[in-house]
Amino acid sequence: MNDLYNNYHPDSVALSKFCKIGCVFVKFKVNEQGEIANLSFSGDVDSTQFIIGALTKAVRSLKQDAELINFLKKSGRTIIQPFMYNYQA
Repeated sequence: MNDLYNNYHPDSVALSKFCKIGCVFVKFKVNEQGEIANLSFSGDVDSTQFIIGALTKAVRSLKQDAELINFLKKSGRTIIQPFMYNYQA
C-alpha cells in the first residue's frame, strides 16, 4: 500500500498548527464495480480531522492502480491499513 503514502499530500499550512504523533486506521472495501466503498477512519474527529481530507484523496487515488483494484475487488475483503503520522514543529 505504498500508493497510499505516495499520494498523501496534506495541507502544509494546517499541519504547521499541529504537533502530533499518532496512528489512524483507514478502512475501506472495493465493491464489485471497482469503486472504493465504506471508507472510514479511526480516531476521534478532533485529533485526526486535519489529515482526513488528504487521506481520503490518497485512498481514492488507488483507483489508478488497475491491478490492485482488480485484486481487491475479487478478494471481497475489507481493507484495514494503519497510517502512522509524526508532525513535529
